[in-house]
Amino acid sequence: MSNEDLQDLCRKWQRTLRLQDWFVTVSYARFRELTDGAQANVAINFEKRAAQIRIMEPSDYPTTDIIAPQDIEQALVHELLHLHFASFDDKISEFERTAEEQVLNALAAAFVGREVS
Repeated sequence: MSNEDLQDLCRKWQRTLRLQDWFVTVSYARFRELTDGAQANVAINFEKRAAQIRIMEPSDYPTTDIIAPQDIEQALVHELLHLHFASFDDKISEFERTAEEQVLNALAAAFVGREVS
């Protein structure tokens, strides 16, 4: 999937998730550019309603010792869902952050019609 295809997919999901009022860019990033070995991440500017999503470059995704293959669409939806929760993220505990990530994983999987891994 090209960067242009990725941006088109992002616009589709922004409409589905009612996030059209956000300016969102999405692109691939190398493994070393993502924090803590994440598959994807999002940088949010809540005041400007702008976000930058970076998804791990498919060639960097491990092919052995993994729980599930890379799912670019599910990762994108997960990161977009963070935008709905952004205003609640100021001072949450590590436990709450983990719980939020689990909820977003489940919601993203449900939206794209995948099993939760």
